[in-house]
Amino acid sequence: MATFLDSPEDNIVEQLVDPHFSTCTTYRRLTAFFRPSVLKVWKNSLSHIINTENIKIQIIIAGTHEDNLKLLVELNKYDSDIDKSEILDKKADEILEEVAGLNEKGTWLRQRNILAWLIKEKKLEFKLSFVTHKDQLELDHRKSGYFEKPSGQKIVFAGSVNESDSAYVRHGEELTIWDSHNENDIDYATRYAKKLDRLWKEEPSDFYKIRKPSPSFLEKGCSCMHYQR
Repeated sequence: MATFLDSPEDNIVEQLVDPHFSTCTTYRRLTAFFRPSVLKVWKNSLSHIINTENIKIQIIIAGTHEDNLKLLVELNKYDSDIDKSEILDKKADEILEEVAGLNEKGTWLRQRNILAWLIKEKKLEFKLSFVTHKDQLELDHRKSGYFEKPSGQKIVFAGSVNESDSAYVRHGEELTIWDSHNENDIDYATRYAKKLDRLWKEEPSDFYKIRKPSPSFLEKGCSCMHYQR
């Protein structure tokens, strides 16, 4: 049977993220907003992610939201041929030292260092999602995801949670979780997983457009937006 979580009464990190992120081979996620603070939520699983080969974290985020674009522009600078950050050359054990300090105050730089390293190691990928409406690109506000295990089992979820520390830990959120190895859950698990797979593969759609966050696209997108600090 499906599991229903209602936070903050239910602890989403303990009941969903920790047990499945630390044992998955793929984490595929559709979220309206992505915040680097989510690394505090991922913290207990990052040793597994960093030290295991062929693990993929694949995040599809809303391409019309200015904070998402701004973050991707900043991360893109880390991996430029002209100005590489020293963090990109650090070994995994040094990255884990960065992870160990995530609960300290003022971890903005640590968060971006870890994200940049994960991107450089091809463990973390981003794509942008848009809703097409009357020839305009609008906000894709959907939130769902799945953890895939080595056995092929998928733990699939959908609800109100965005990918941020505050959403997982402090906000009032609701999630429904399905297990693809549970006969009662298989229809919904398959439906949501296939939807995410189609988006990630950028299959043609009349309603959604998926874009890779190329430097030229990000520069063009950010030039059209005014950022408030």
